[in-house]
Amino acid sequence: MINFNLMYMLILIPMILIVSGALAILHRKKESAFIVQVVLLIMNLIFAILFFVTGGQTIAFSVFTIYSFSALFIGLFSLLFLLIIILTYKHSMKFNYVSLLISMVYFGAIAVSTSTSLIITIIGIEMVSIGSIFMVLFEKRDSIEAAIKLFILSGSAIAILTVALALIIPYDSTFAITAIISSGPLNYILLFSLLLFGVGLLFEVGAFPFNLWIPDIYEEVQGNITAMLSGINKKVAFVAIIVVFGIVFVRYWYIFSEFFSIIAIFTMFFGNIMALIQTNIKRMFAYSAISQSGYILIGIATASQFGFEASIFQIIAHSFMIIGTFAIVMLLEFRNIKTLNDYSGLMYRNGFLGFSLTIFILSMIGIPGLMGFYGKFLLFASAINANIVILAIMGLINSVISVYYYGRIISIIFKSSNKNKIFIDKYSYFVILVALSLIIVFGIYPTPLIIASQLASSSLLLL
Repeated sequence: MINFNLMYMLILIPMILIVSGALAILHRKKESAFIVQVVLLIMNLIFAILFFVTGGQTIAFSVFTIYSFSALFIGLFSLLFLLIIILTYKHSMKFNYVSLLISMVYFGAIAVSTSTSLIITIIGIEMVSIGSIFMVLFEKRDSIEAAIKLFILSGSAIAILTVALALIIPYDSTFAITAIISSGPLNYILLFSLLLFGVGLLFEVGAFPFNLWIPDIYEEVQGNITAMLSGINKKVAFVAIIVVFGIVFVRYWYIFSEFFSIIAIFTMFFGNIMALIQTNIKRMFAYSAISQSGYILIGIATASQFGFEASIFQIIAHSFMIIGTFAIVMLLEFRNIKTLNDYSGLMYRNGFLGFSLTIFILSMIGIPGLMGFYGKFLLFASAINANIVILAIMGLINSVISVYYYGRIISIIFKSSNKNKIFIDKYSYFVILVALSLIIVFGIYPTPLIIASQLASSSLLLL
């Protein structure tokens, strides 16, 4: 077993990050704050990998459960936040303030990943939401409307989750997720509360019909915040769904499987169809991200270990695809390159950006040899394995639809009409390169990540 103190460090480091962020505001040294946050995130990434490899299970501070599933996502979120911090450092005018909010969001993500209590899950999601709202306000003065819309969406989700929590009190005042499945005979009030919990979390992942303003928010906010909202915040909500319903499904799978199946189908079609008619690149990728949420829900709808494994794999894959994509979009947006036509000749203006964006897009389509292919393959296979063939068919149809608008972007990237060179800073270059490398490496050799997803999903179901 791994050293006892090391397990606690997985929770302590996010707390230390918040303290260091607060101190950074006082001493106002941007470089020092950046170095401290990078070092702490790398430390937590290493500790998470060590714990995952060693295995085991423990409860830290009587609240946070650390096991293979949570260790995998602590490692993932540590790496993702590291990329966001690096991206933010270069392009944020108020880095010290924003870094504190990023630390707050990071702690919320870790709380959700290690939680087996409904109340801790809600608190974690609320920390993620509040931190994100203030980040939107700090980064751009003209993003007040986006912040208000994000506040309304997040507030609605938290309100619904709180009502769901209140309905559970008579049956289990400890709010332990594992206690719900042993709370007695079938109870419709309890089922209704779980349904509300699902609806609240679907607000957070941006599933249909709870994604009213997501494209507007993505379009208005700065690119590094968009990358975090899509690449991290949504994934935190998916982790919450998998934890809550992965355990509760044991008893009520036949009800929630149909619920998530319907939501998955509508979300895929809505995202892809709306993306077809977009000319603004941010809005197009916003609707694309919505459709990707639908794909991830396929695995959850199967209510099986295989399905959860597939969803975990796709969560990881899409996180890097979308963060890498929005890193490029942000860089180009600073040069007033915002519409689809503005991307004309990107391959000739900067070969690295053109190549990277093409790879990210091909991975989103699900082209073999890239990480996104294995994510979709596992998701569709899990649906067939669970005898929900309709989900696999709908997923395939939507993948075909997505080829049209993704293909439009690629064709414009390779047009040679504009050859004005675009230069890239070293921070953006690093973030894009890391995301690109992972997409290619795990596309060629996905076995380690598939095994990691299997171990994570199996450890969840053994709780």
